[in-house]
Amino acid sequence: SQHAALAALKGSQTCVEDLKKIMEERCQILCNGLSELSIPFSEPQGGYYVYADVSSTGLSASDFCLKLLEHGQVIVYPGTLYGDHCDRYVRFSLTQPSDKISEAVNRIKKVVSSL
Repeated sequence: SQHAALAALKGSQTCVEDLKKIMEERCQILCNGLSELSIPFSEPQGGYYVYADVSSTGLSASDFCLKLLEHGQVIVYPGTLYGDHCDRYVRFSLTQPSDKISEAVNRIKKVVSSL
């Protein structure tokens, strides 16, 4: 594993820069959508997810996740699955392609506007 780490550090960083740009684009799409909905969030500091406080919707994080799944076919997870002690944060993943994140944001907007 040390040889693999050394090769990764000394090799071309082009793919790393490309991945960084892709992740920044995905993050921007999601964060813009959350901002439009006035849902506070923390921008990632190197992770592949965005944590957001959905308490302004009037739902707990668990209920928000169920509502998105049932009415928007969007999967997000409550922060309680990751050790949060209050049920107000959800975790949005940035692992899907940008077009899928855009579609999910549109679905989230429809669900939130119906609350």
